[in-house]
Amino acid sequence: MAPMNDSAINPEDPRGRILAAADAYFRRYGYTKTTMAEIAKDCGMSAANLYRYFASKQDIAAALAGRCLLDEEAKLRKVVNRSELSAAERLERFVLTLLDHTHGLWSEQPRLNELVEAVSRERSDIVLKHITSKHALMAELIARGKEAGDFADVDTQTAAEAMLTAVAVFDMPLLMHLYSREEFQRKAREVVRVLLHGLLKNARSQSANIT
Repeated sequence: MAPMNDSAINPEDPRGRILAAADAYFRRYGYTKTTMAEIAKDCGMSAANLYRYFASKQDIAAALAGRCLLDEEAKLRKVVNRSELSAAERLERFVLTLLDHTHGLWSEQPRLNELVEAVSRERSDIVLKHITSKHALMAELIARGKEAGDFADVDTQTAAEAMLTAVAVFDMPLLMHLYSREEFQRKAREVVRVLLHGLLKNARSQSANIT
């Protein structure tokens, strides 16, 4: 299994080695059972040296989570910029990308929930920043749809907030064990269909084009 957003971790850099080692321990033993001493030993350094780079295990977890969240944001940005797709198609792809990213991480890292809970509890600033970034991307998607004449003249910021609230279930690792990826995808498409009825200028004809 690849570590979280492993393209962003440089194993030649001391911080990169620490993050790679911590990620491997978190995936194998869970966040709670992993100690700083174990991470330091795996990196071939003393615990004192480890603390030169990260003040606590929480800071390591925050760094890993931050990389993972930035990876999701990059994927969503690509969807928003896919000009060859209609606004409705981009909205569906946006929601499916949220789901695929989250379900994929949970499938590969079943102990991910421990890390998510810890970061949400101890570093809520990271989570809130990520939510703000997703809101901005959704708002941009809706604004482009309005400019193209596909979406009704709704308040962009309010609509973006409502959309993300409605699809939040598809972006929560704690719920990924409930259904298979295929079942979640089916549910996501149905939710998007319902949402589009309130957003498209010609909902009946245009939502029929979403597969």
